[in-house]
Amino acid sequence: MSHSFRSFPVRPIRDLLRFSFPILVGALVLLAGEASPALSDDILPFREVKVGMKGEGRSVFEGTRVSTFGAEVIGLMENIAPQRNLILVRLSGDPVDRTGVMEGMSGSPIYVEGRVIGAVAYSWEFSKEAIAGVTPIEEMLEVQRRGAGTPGHSRTVSPLSGASPVSAFFRPAEILRHFDSYFQEGASGAEEVANLNPIRTPLFFSGFPTRIVERLAPDLSRVGLVPVQAGVAAGGKGVEAPLVPGSAVAAKLVKGDVEISAIGTVTYRSGDQILAFGHPLLNLGPTSLPMSGAVVHSLLPSLASSFKIASPAGDEIGSIQQDRSVGISGSAGVPSRLIPVRVEISGNTPRTHRYGFDVMEDSFLTPYLVYAALNAILSDAQKDYGEVTVKLKEGSVLKVAGEQDIQLDNLFSGDLASFYASGTVAYISQLMLNNEYRPVHITGINLLLEYTDERRTARVERVWCERDRVKAGEKVGLTVSLKPFQGGEITRTLNLTLPEELTPGRVFLQVGDGLAVSRREEEGTQELHPRDLAQLIWLINHIRTNDNLYVILSRPDNGIFFQGTRMPDLPPSKALIMLRPQTEGNFLRLGVRGISEESIPTTFAIEGYKTLTLEVEE
Repeated sequence: MSHSFRSFPVRPIRDLLRFSFPILVGALVLLAGEASPALSDDILPFREVKVGMKGEGRSVFEGTRVSTFGAEVIGLMENIAPQRNLILVRLSGDPVDRTGVMEGMSGSPIYVEGRVIGAVAYSWEFSKEAIAGVTPIEEMLEVQRRGAGTPGHSRTVSPLSGASPVSAFFRPAEILRHFDSYFQEGASGAEEVANLNPIRTPLFFSGFPTRIVERLAPDLSRVGLVPVQAGVAAGGKGVEAPLVPGSAVAAKLVKGDVEISAIGTVTYRSGDQILAFGHPLLNLGPTSLPMSGAVVHSLLPSLASSFKIASPAGDEIGSIQQDRSVGISGSAGVPSRLIPVRVEISGNTPRTHRYGFDVMEDSFLTPYLVYAALNAILSDAQKDYGEVTVKLKEGSVLKVAGEQDIQLDNLFSGDLASFYASGTVAYISQLMLNNEYRPVHITGINLLLEYTDERRTARVERVWCERDRVKAGEKVGLTVSLKPFQGGEITRTLNLTLPEELTPGRVFLQVGDGLAVSRREEEGTQELHPRDLAQLIWLINHIRTNDNLYVILSRPDNGIFFQGTRMPDLPPSKALIMLRPQTEGNFLRLGVRGISEESIPTTFAIEGYKTLTLEVEE
C-alpha cells in the first residue's frame, strides 16, 4: 500500500515541526560555526576583497628589519582548485620596482585597510611587472587548525624498484643512481596554479662545497627548490629579532656543522602560532623542522627570477609542524624532532676530525639529506677528485629505538668511494623509515671513518687447493692469489676444515668478494622478504663486507628457506607440499646449500670470483 502525506493527520506533523525546528536550526548554526570559524578582526576574508583596493605588503629586504611596499588588488580568481581562490596583486615601490617578485618573498603578508588578506605566493618568471598571486589568509589558517599531527611519514618510497630490501645491496651502482635522481619519482612539489608558478623557495646550503651543491641542483629544481651556496649569518647567535608578520623565517632541514635551510617570510602570527610561505615547501604534511629567524644580506635582481641572499640567524625558536599546499605552520617554543648524526674521520692527518649535524626525521627526505650532508663533510674534509678509500670502521652504527643496532662497518675504494659510503648509510636509513612492518624512530647515526688518498682494491687472480679429493673432517689447504691495484701479486692462505658430517659426493668451493658470492646465492632463487623488522635488521647485519675474502663450501640442494628457517635436503614431495599453496611469500627455493663459510680479512676492497670442485670420498 502506498501513502501520501495526505493520509497522515496534519496536526501531529505541525507539532513535530514546531518542536524540532529550533533544534534543527541550532544544529545547523553549530555545524556552520565548525565549518567556518569566526575570523579575527585583523583578517579581511576573500569574499570582502574587491578589485581596486590598495594597501601594503611587508617583507625583509635588508638585515632583519621589516619594510613595506605598495600593493593593489587587480583581480580575483575563484575556485582555481577545489575550494581554493587566488588574489592577483600588483606590487610597487622600492625595491620590487627593480627586482620584481623575489624568491624569499613567499609568505609576505598583504594588508588592505590594516587587515591582512593573504600571502604573496605565486609569480611569473620574466615578468615586466611585479604581479603576484596571493593565497587568501583564511585558507592558510586551515593549515594551522590541523595542529601538529604525527611527523616523519610524509610518503613512502620503495628502496629500489623491483628489488627486495636486502638484495639491493648487491647493486651498489643502483643505490648511487637512486639518490642522484631521488626526486624524479614519488616527489610532488608545488603545482602550477592558474598559469602562475609558486615562487621558488631558495634552499641555502651552509658548509657544502660547490661541487656537491651543483650535483644536487638538478634534482632539487624539479620540486621548486633553488639551491644557493651560503653560510650562517656572522654573529648570528646574537640576532634575536622576534618573528612578526613580514619577518624572514628559516625552516631548517639540517642543522649543525652543515646546514640546509629554506627561507621565506612570516605571514601571520597569533600567540605562538606562525603561518608562512603561502605555498608548500615540499607538501610533506605533518612534519617537524627547526624554525629560526633569518638575516637578508642582499638582493640579487635577475631577468628570470630575483632572489634574496639570506642566512638563518639566531637559535631555534620553535618548529614547523605542517607543510601543506597553502603554506607552512609552526609553533614557537615547541622543539623539533631530529636525528643526530655524528661523524669522526681519521687517516690522512695526525688529528682526528669530528663533525656533528642533526637531520629532520621524515620517511621521504631523511635519506636524501643524510646522503647530501655526508658527501659534503667528506668532500670538505678530504678532496673532490681522484682515487680514495673510505672505511667505515667497527662501531659505525645506525640506532633504531627498541631494536638491535645496525652495523655499518664496510670498506669502499675508487673514485666514487665517498658517494658509495654515503649512499649505503642513506639507503639503510631509507629501509628503516620505509619498512613495511611498523613505524620506527632512528635515535642516532654514528660513523667512524678512516680515509686514505689512494685506491686499495685487489682482484682475485687464482685459487687452488693442495688436493681435490678429500675426506670429511680433515683439513685442506687453500691458497688465493690477489693482484692489488698498481701493486705486486700477493697470496693469502686458509686451512679449511671439512665438516665431520659431510657425506661423499661432489662439493663446490666458491672464493670471491662479498658481492660476487652473494649474487651467486641469489641466482635461481626467488627473493627473500623478511618476516618482520627484527629479521630485516638481522639480514642487514649479516651482509658480507667488501674487505673480506669469502670462502664458501656448498653442494646441490633440494631445500627451502621458509619463514626465516632453513630446511635443507627436503624430499621433493615434502618441498612440493610446503610450497604448493603459495605462489609468492616469505620463502626461498634453495638450489644450492652452503655447508660452511669462512672469511679472510684484508685491507683491500676485493673484486673477483672463482670456483673449485672437490670430491668427497668415503
